[in-house]
Amino acid sequence: KISENKINENIFYIFKKGDALINAVYTSADSKATVSMETVTTLPENMTQPSFEKVTDPSITQIKLEASIPEGMSYVIQLSDGTFFIIDGGWCDTNEKEADKLYDTLAALAGERDIVIAGWIFTHCHGDHIGTFNLFVEKYHDSVTIKQLLYNFPSDEDISNSASSYMLDSSKQRYGNFKYVISTYLGDTEYVKLHSGYKFYYADAEIEILQTLEDLYPQTVANYDFNSSSTIFTVKIAGQKMLFTGDVSDVGASRLNRVYGESLKSDFLQVAHHGLNNGGTIKTLYLN
Repeated sequence: KISENKINENIFYIFKKGDALINAVYTSADSKATVSMETVTTLPENMTQPSFEKVTDPSITQIKLEASIPEGMSYVIQLSDGTFFIIDGGWCDTNEKEADKLYDTLAALAGERDIVIAGWIFTHCHGDHIGTFNLFVEKYHDSVTIKQLLYNFPSDEDISNSASSYMLDSSKQRYGNFKYVISTYLGDTEYVKLHSGYKFYYADAEIEILQTLEDLYPQTVANYDFNSSSTIFTVKIAGQKMLFTGDVSDVGASRLNRVYGESLKSDFLQVAHHGLNNGGTIKTLYLN
């Protein structure tokens, strides 16, 4: 047994046997046990609180969109040890301005220190959440260190049968390009496939995964809104709890509320789907 976790009467275990990683989940609201097995991937760097040297006060920066960009999401959390935890990557533009803006933000916060991204997590693989990452890695991979990438995306087969099948092409803002830049420029960066119940740490930040696309099985993105494939998680740092919902729609939000209830209450909430329609509506998420 690697670890165990409990959130609102839901129980999560991680086991390892030979070359297999086994995730066992019991959700009380559904009276359901789910077990998944995969070839061992990298686990998050710290499953328990690590020791670290504090060099700065922690902070969160929401990267501002250009007026011409309709939507996007990108957050930078600077940890107390000076490293970074990044959430999503924003829109892909034609002049690399978004990638430059992200780099300039990191450089200003790092000061004289090297830019070290301890973890970079992605909610889902729509272009307004991975596009800037694609350009950033292509342009700045030699100027920064990215230690871990964390995500759980649908299979290519499921994507090809969904309304977002275009995400597999090689355009700069697509998932096809996302895979290309990782294989080309980030060969030494570890990949963590996320599962609900994972709780891990980067310096003084505690990250807890509440929901991934696997929790909607046997439904897939082929028969529900692609946005509900969003990985949903909390970040606790400096005595504050932040809930990140990605672009979750009613399908995912309804399950989230049913399974976690009152434990979802947070100090800060990232409003689902940029506050647009079908984004974890008031009835299915916020008022409950």
